[in-house]
Amino acid sequence: VSYINLFKEQQGELWKREIPPKDYKSTIMTTWEMAFKQIQETQPIAKQLLNLFAFFGPDDIPISIIKTYSDNLPEELKKAVHNPIELEENISAIYRYSLVERNGDFISFHRLVQDVIRTQLPKDKAAKCVSIAVQIMKMAFPYDEYDMKTWANCSQLLPHALAAAYYAEKYNTGLEEGAEIYQKMGEYLRNQAEYHRAGEVVERAINIWQEILGTKNEKLAITLNYLGEIRQEQANYTEALNLHNQALQIFQSLENLETRPTSTPCRNST
Repeated sequence: VSYINLFKEQQGELWKREIPPKDYKSTIMTTWEMAFKQIQETQPIAKQLLNLFAFFGPDDIPISIIKTYSDNLPEELKKAVHNPIELEENISAIYRYSLVERNGDFISFHRLVQDVIRTQLPKDKAAKCVSIAVQIMKMAFPYDEYDMKTWANCSQLLPHALAAAYYAEKYNTGLEEGAEIYQKMGEYLRNQAEYHRAGEVVERAINIWQEILGTKNEKLAITLNYLGEIRQEQANYTEALNLHNQALQIFQSLENLETRPTSTPCRNST
């Protein structure tokens, strides 16, 4: 199928849903949808990359991240990213269609391109991409308060970690990894004295722990206690005390469960 025929076909599908303007011209949406279809037909690996990157932040996505954490990728894509020539061909194809901008190892999307990709994906395929993205970011987000070398990496990866965790919530997949990413982001932001943003992401972690593990679990207690520490640093002492008390109550209830004696089975009387 020729490029121009695809263009006309996509225009027709779009204009079925809206009235063409008097000065009928190709729209940017038409161009993108046509490009996606052409890539899908000619370079499906490139389309898989597009689908995955749609669930990262839009700016400065490091291409190297999919090579470093390729164990999380489908086998066909994993093989492709470890073949330097094949990987370069697929990234170049995406660039040729003007779907991304490239700066060395980094690519950036127009936000609407990502939005169109996510909208077009069937829910099960989108959820699979989210699951991969969140697994990658769980491993890649390297924050260690005692290792300053990790701080710069966290700064660069923060938008992508936030996007992956957000889509984990939206698509209800990879929630545990999403909560752990939010927690790590909170630790990094707190270290940078960005207490408001730190509190926001830690609150999201708390919501996830409550949803998937209930209100009596150690991970929730730890996260509540951590949010209490953030509130202390914001001089919000009333909320801090409340959060610490909630965490303490959970820890105490878990202790009671561990130390509670098990009942002895009744012997049958003879």
